[in-house]
Amino acid sequence: MRSGGGRPRRRPAWLRRQRGARASAAGLVLVGCVTLGLTAYGTVDQGFGNFALNIGVEGMVTLTAIAVIGPLVRSNQEGIFRFHPSLNYRRFLEQTEQARRQVQILTTFTPLLQEGYAERFLLNVRRLLRSQVQVEVLVANPDSLTMQQRQRELAVRGDDVMGGIHENIQTLHRFVSELPAEEAAHLSVRIYDASASVIMHRWDDRSLISFLPTDRLAEEGSHLEIPMNSPIGAFVEARYSELWSDAATISLDEFMTTRLTLLGDGRPGTPLAGHYVTVDGAVFVASPGIIAAQALHRERALQVHDGSAAYDVVVLDPDDTENHGQLLAAFRRKYGKIDLHTLVRLHRTDEG
Repeated sequence: MRSGGGRPRRRPAWLRRQRGARASAAGLVLVGCVTLGLTAYGTVDQGFGNFALNIGVEGMVTLTAIAVIGPLVRSNQEGIFRFHPSLNYRRFLEQTEQARRQVQILTTFTPLLQEGYAERFLLNVRRLLRSQVQVEVLVANPDSLTMQQRQRELAVRGDDVMGGIHENIQTLHRFVSELPAEEAAHLSVRIYDASASVIMHRWDDRSLISFLPTDRLAEEGSHLEIPMNSPIGAFVEARYSELWSDAATISLDEFMTTRLTLLGDGRPGTPLAGHYVTVDGAVFVASPGIIAAQALHRERALQVHDGSAAYDVVVLDPDDTENHGQLLAAFRRKYGKIDLHTLVRLHRTDEG
């Protein structure tokens, strides 16, 4: 814009800095979007996801420092973004104690639900629920291909990714089962089956975020504390919402319990429930209700329905000690201490 035909008027310094910060943050979000896109596109076998994750970790940390923090500091807004060399559990616990509206966690698994932090964290959650603060937890599905790949990445360090996830889920399941209904109404736990690429620990309008490195647990990498109304906050929140509502994401109850309906003659429509595991694509169920129903109809195989498909019920030989031992180990990984007797396998009727 010109004034009186003279030289172009120079924009005020504060306006230039503000626009620079916005442009840099937008660039950072673009890099994040590309990273997530590459991760989703690449397959586990191709290793393309690994490449994308490495780009994400190195690129995001560097670009965050250069593209976001620099302009903000120059704009005298140093307190808005903060770096942490690793996940600052103490700060997160302190901030959750003061949360007024919501607390959200997106992770593969979190030490907050393990010995050392669990007691204080769950005490915080209980207080929040009593105050009607909404608490949401998204943890990874240990049976997913993504987590199998993650386990392989970290196996050389001795990290037990599957064990950590199962421990988290067991802790949450026990905690939820002990809550009164009025408190449980404000707690939601879901299990996602996808590549998250980012972890998030949020309290009200701020959060700690990190992108998944391939050589260590995400909690051990650099974290950025951000306001959720920033561009990168909006980007992370969108990813969280996508995972939360994804078709493959299931509730804690769905992960821990299979709910079936008896088909055919006898007592069709009878609801049945039980613990279950998936091993090499096959579903195995421990359900006294199914065994009792089978005992009443020895002359034929039972059929059940899970809401999406019908299954023949195949009772396993309890004297097959080798297979029974392997399945018992799978059930104990998922549920902890559990006594099993007769197991059944569900075979889809449309698979011949």
